[in-house]
Amino acid sequence: MVRELAELMAKCGKPGMIVCDNGTELTSNAVLAGCGEIGIEWLTSRRASRPRTGFCENFNGQARDELLNGTLFLSLAHARVEIAASV
Repeated sequence: MVRELAELMAKCGKPGMIVCDNGTELTSNAVLAGCGEIGIEWLTSRRASRPRTGFCENFNGQARDELLNGTLFLSLAHARVEIAASV
């Protein structure tokens, strides 16, 4: 993660901070230490409440099952049209 971030910074510049959820994949000691070494502030957002998380997970699962798994998007414009029509 830190290596990829360094490559992105070489291309795009250094961000002032990175905000992520509390997922363990992005809050490891190596990532936090690497960001500290290069001077990037790392913030984790508050955990969502269980009802909110459940609603989001349910929505994401339905969208994936009903739309994303069954549609071949030919372009970004096509994806926007199909997604807008399904809501």
